[in-house]
Amino acid sequence: PVLHRQPDAWTVTVKVNDSGDDGRMFGGPARVEFDSRGYAWIANNVVQGEPTSSDYIMVLQPNGKPANGTNGTPISPITGGGLLGAGLGIAIDPFESVWVGNFGWGKDNPTADGNGSVSQFGPDGTPISGPLGYQGGPVRVQGVVSDIYGNIWMCSYGTDEVYVFLDGQPDQVASAQLYKGSQPFHVQMASENTAWVTSGGGFKGVFPSSVAKYTLENGALERQFLQHIGKALKTVAVDSQGNAWVASQGDSKIYALRPDGQLLGAFGGGGINGPWGVIVDADDNVWVGNFGPLEHGSNFNDSRVSKLAGANPSTRPRGKKLGDPLTPKTGYTVHSAGEPVLLHNGEPLYGAGGPPCFAPLMRMTGVSVDRAGNLWAVNNWKPRFEIDVQGGNPGGDGVVIFVGLATPAAGN
Repeated sequence: PVLHRQPDAWTVTVKVNDSGDDGRMFGGPARVEFDSRGYAWIANNVVQGEPTSSDYIMVLQPNGKPANGTNGTPISPITGGGLLGAGLGIAIDPFESVWVGNFGWGKDNPTADGNGSVSQFGPDGTPISGPLGYQGGPVRVQGVVSDIYGNIWMCSYGTDEVYVFLDGQPDQVASAQLYKGSQPFHVQMASENTAWVTSGGGFKGVFPSSVAKYTLENGALERQFLQHIGKALKTVAVDSQGNAWVASQGDSKIYALRPDGQLLGAFGGGGINGPWGVIVDADDNVWVGNFGPLEHGSNFNDSRVSKLAGANPSTRPRGKKLGDPLTPKTGYTVHSAGEPVLLHNGEPLYGAGGPPCFAPLMRMTGVSVDRAGNLWAVNNWKPRFEIDVQGGNPGGDGVVIFVGLATPAAGN
């Protein structure tokens, strides 16, 4: 249709929601990681239309279509290996193995016995872990990352611990205990053997939030520092100068910290509202995926991506300083132009007979930048809080790709 007003930004977006199997559609995608071929591996929380754990993840080609098995690539969706309700945690190690943390949702909790569960796959999607995954380690895993040596770092949300599978071996473990109720959420590498860890104190921040930094020395974890900041912290990203950028959902701020933990500032604006996902592009500028408010009655129909000026003065727009918003007060939004959002099988987002939804971009937990500078924003939750929580239909429906919006991420 003809434009009736100027948009908040002249962006081009592509919505992708084909998992490769309409019997296993997207249901709460959480985070995207890219392999060396540019294929997108996507952790998936729940069965679409239900609050229970999914037993699959997705793999998309660089063009957003499901991977189809050509030339040794995976066939999407991926099953097996003990997958059950993947959370935020998905990582690819230097040997192209894919690691997934099984958090568990609804009635399907892989950690009811306290053993925990982690899954591993080869680059072609073949399960390496057994049908129950690797058990006896971290419990209800959230963040997962690999360092350059193939050590697998994980946030054990269920036991308030940080775990490392040394050399990617589940029977060779280093761990560190955090405070009670910390519920560590995300981990990101800062250097060869050093990692930042965020603890949210639970999804809503009932317990104190904190940021800590750990080093791995001689097979043991040592904590360099821990400080309490923000509320309900979510993900962390690290820029080229070693600064950490932390999403604080509970107070709608992005905190920036120097490598030694000194606070650089707390930033908002640019449409930031309940931030969860944060990524730094090759210009050191910061992209934010917003989840919106976690409150009864909230209806986050204007989900948005936000951008902040980073730590590199030479790549910031003239006159902008660290942490200044580079997006308008609305952020970058996506509108449907009057057409209701449909699942890939053609059903309405909230199912047959459900209310229509006109928000293609939904509550986000992750944003990622591919090697072409496309920004992948994951629809983790649907917009309407009451239907999502009380109606048991939380899982978002796919990924919105902002074409060429970011500077290609370093290393991609």
